[in-house]
Amino acid sequence: MSIHDHSLARSDVASGASEDPIRDVLHDPYLKPLSPALCHLAATIFEEVEESNPHTQRRRKDATERKRIVLGNIVANLATLHEAGNLRGSVILDMRNTLQTRYDRREVATPVLREMVSTMAELGWLERRAGAYHKARTTIRPSIKLWVAMGELGAGPHVGRAPGAETVILKAVVNKQRTKGLVDYADTEETRRLRSDVEEINACLAGAATEFDGRPIASTFLSRHFLIEGRDVPRRFDKVGRLYGGWWQSLPRGERHLIRLEGEELADLDFKAAFARLAYWSAGQPIPEDDPYSGVVGLRRGQVKIAVLALLCREGAMKRLPDDLLKSGLDRSWSAAKVEAAIRSRHGPIASLFGCMAGLELMKLEGDILVMALLDLARQGIPALGMHDGLMVAKSRKQQAWTAMEEASRKLLGVTLPVAEKPF
Repeated sequence: MSIHDHSLARSDVASGASEDPIRDVLHDPYLKPLSPALCHLAATIFEEVEESNPHTQRRRKDATERKRIVLGNIVANLATLHEAGNLRGSVILDMRNTLQTRYDRREVATPVLREMVSTMAELGWLERRAGAYHKARTTIRPSIKLWVAMGELGAGPHVGRAPGAETVILKAVVNKQRTKGLVDYADTEETRRLRSDVEEINACLAGAATEFDGRPIASTFLSRHFLIEGRDVPRRFDKVGRLYGGWWQSLPRGERHLIRLEGEELADLDFKAAFARLAYWSAGQPIPEDDPYSGVVGLRRGQVKIAVLALLCREGAMKRLPDDLLKSGLDRSWSAAKVEAAIRSRHGPIASLFGCMAGLELMKLEGDILVMALLDLARQGIPALGMHDGLMVAKSRKQQAWTAMEEASRKLLGVTLPVAEKPF
């Protein structure tokens, strides 16, 4: 039985409360048990796994150690769900046999991972859902037995990281559906600088006391992701460039108030209408002082924002309405062509950027600004939790963070992007 089937994870029908959203997370091969309590639990499970598979001949010591590392890695990944109170989430695994690259951890080999997952499922420590060929990936989630055992671990943090994980990720578009796949690359002066920046930010976060809903969390690790338009094109790092990997980035806005940084509540700061303003700057146009997501009759601000981002991040004319726009309560009189015409009329100075994937380069620019601000804060000893167009910081550090964001935009653009604090 999995935690998802347990009454704790179901909605309270009597009260009308809805279920928590399902937040699946990608398997991280570099996670490991940190606390003595989680290390002991992993060792106990490993002993049970070993006893379930008596060996006809003596196994090499290094093979046994690899299995121990992989099992600990599985337990640590599942423990992150518990640390975040993610009752309904799963860990997504890639079980394909592929050559190892700079993104893989040598000790966590796929055949051993597959074996440990299978045995742990048989022993009732986790629930596994096999992936479909070329479709869904394999997912694992804690059983009730494991969830209860993790609940008895006591105070954390319980999950740490092994050294060596790559922080500069390059992906390529691999088909017409724009599926992305990891690609290897040779290091250059540029990639070493990019990596050094992210590692400096991570080092600051590693020394920070971070909690979610009263539970300490120690597995913070950011990486910066870039995109190229095919596996065979030159390796470039000028598109996307956003920071990913922060456990807080996937939290619903309504849960961010549960985060504590250095024991304090947070201030949530972001650049106001950053993407649209960066588009004006990129097109060599004056950055608008008014709200670029207002001023379209018949469309609400949020709907204009969705439409602008969609037009900047697509190739060709808008032939169908984006799903987010359809879900926003858009009036049925609006077609894709009508929405595009309205946005082009409102934003004539940047209309040349629509339909040509310009948004991918704007994301890189946005990422450069945020990384510069986070580095500025890290060098002051101030940890901050980066989002895509903003950051969260302890309330007592709000003014320093505000200044760092403004200064970063001024240094990179020559103009200062406006900053605002958002309520949780």
